[in-house]
Amino acid sequence: MTPTVIDSASGLVIVEKPVQAPGCCIASLQSEDYEGFIDTLNSPSFVDPHVYISVSWVKEVARKLGWTDEADVAALAQEIKRLEAKLEEAEKAIQAIDALESSGFTQRKRQGRPPAAKKGKVLTSSGKRDDSPANGASNT
Repeated sequence: MTPTVIDSASGLVIVEKPVQAPGCCIASLQSEDYEGFIDTLNSPSFVDPHVYISVSWVKEVARKLGWTDEADVAALAQEIKRLEAKLEEAEKAIQAIDALESSGFTQRKRQGRPPAAKKGKVLTSSGKRDDSPANGASNT
């Protein structure tokens, strides 16, 4: 693994193995990490001569602190784009409706005959019930 510079200003790099003493992550005390180690390039005098931090340990601490994983952020960004496109479609539909209404257009009434009234439940224009045989009510 070639060292990967993660912050050129501070000189932080990711290395495959901690080669200098103490040869492990200062926080987790692990000497193996499939994601490598952050080499702080610091050699404080109060601890072992070189400080390494396990990348997996940093990610686990980040998750416990509520930070979001890159894959989750990417999935959320795609969902946001999808919802924004859907919102844009809805806004265009509303604009089209507004344009039609402002031009004086209204919704058409359905063509054809209205549904037949049920027998025995005919209401007059005054709202009273008319059970006369002329309106389909039975005499029995």
